[in-house]
Amino acid sequence: MKRLGVVVFGAALAIIIALTWQACQTEIPVPRVNNIPRTPYSVCYEETESIDADKAYLLVDLSDNTNWPHTATNLVVVKRVWLYGAVSSTHTWRASWGVITENDATNGTAQWLGTARVANVSGVFNTRREFGEHGLSLRVASGAMDNFGGNSTLESTSWQNDTAISSTVATSGTVGVGDLVFYADEVTDGSTLDFTVCVDYDTE
Repeated sequence: MKRLGVVVFGAALAIIIALTWQACQTEIPVPRVNNIPRTPYSVCYEETESIDADKAYLLVDLSDNTNWPHTATNLVVVKRVWLYGAVSSTHTWRASWGVITENDATNGTAQWLGTARVANVSGVFNTRREFGEHGLSLRVASGAMDNFGGNSTLESTSWQNDTAISSTVATSGTVGVGDLVFYADEVTDGSTLDFTVCVDYDTE
């Protein structure tokens, strides 16, 4: 009888170990819709004022999880960016988006991750960039991104930490390190720009 109890106990223990091992080896799937990874968060900014001068925008305020839809505040993971709009005449605009790498009460620096140059056209433009299923992590350390290399940056008083600029989900906001920003640069004078920029992103 004692031997039978040992055998039963051993069999039960083996089942528990097998189930535990299987659970540890099971990968938690990414939420999908029609086999496409679901985007956690999305924000858009529509500029309807036909701007005729340089202007800065705050797309994602990493530290603000009250006005923005995200929860975690360590870093932004960008999934995709859409930009579309119209230029009133055949002049040049440069539209750039990127992450703030450093700032203070005097100025700040943005590392550009993408730029759309609208040149010698009059009418509608449309551009899109995607970063795959897992996205691009916008981690900043010691004043620089640690997983992206590029030579296009903008040092500007628009990025100082006490200046409010237009933003996607609040009337205005101030930028901080790790925030995702957008800048419309009128390269040559004489035209106006209307646009909408949208970002799909996650945070960690």
